[in-house]
Amino acid sequence: MTRIKIKLNGKEIILDKWPFIWPFTGQLGDGFGPRAKHPITGKPSFHYGLDIGSAKDFGKEIKASGAGNVVRVGMEGGYGNNVVIYHGKNRGHTMHTRYAHLSNFGVFSPYRDKRGNLIIDRVKKGEVIGLIGSTGWSTEAHIHFEIMVDGTPVDPLLFLPMEGLPRE
Repeated sequence: MTRIKIKLNGKEIILDKWPFIWPFTGQLGDGFGPRAKHPITGKPSFHYGLDIGSAKDFGKEIKASGAGNVVRVGMEGGYGNNVVIYHGKNRGHTMHTRYAHLSNFGVFSPYRDKRGNLIIDRVKKGEVIGLIGSTGWSTEAHIHFEIMVDGTPVDPLLFLPMEGLPRE
């Protein structure tokens, strides 16, 4: 398996390049990193994910980039309707993905049943988890996609296959 080096909170770590897939194939918008002008505030900001899709993609299916357990589903500030999936540990570091600005959900948040058992929605890689929308701080329909290592967003392009790079 290929390994990648990333800086995480000022410290260099080595991770395996997991076989994530693109959650959606569409036009690429803002990438990970600094941007001169936030589309809502108009001020310089840091963008913690990768935007994919455009207004014409409203309502199209979003797929889980990898297998895992759904840990959060719902409205969350600027992310709007979003889904967070825990994918396990990568060389001792936790891996999560976030899919934001959704118009609808195809998964559910963990909950306890009447007997107190924890019910968790487990998803497979490529399973539909929601639909493209424009909720939260969004100017048009798209998906904001994040990969987080130990809770810190990292550039998703480090983990996504270049051969599947969306083109329009």
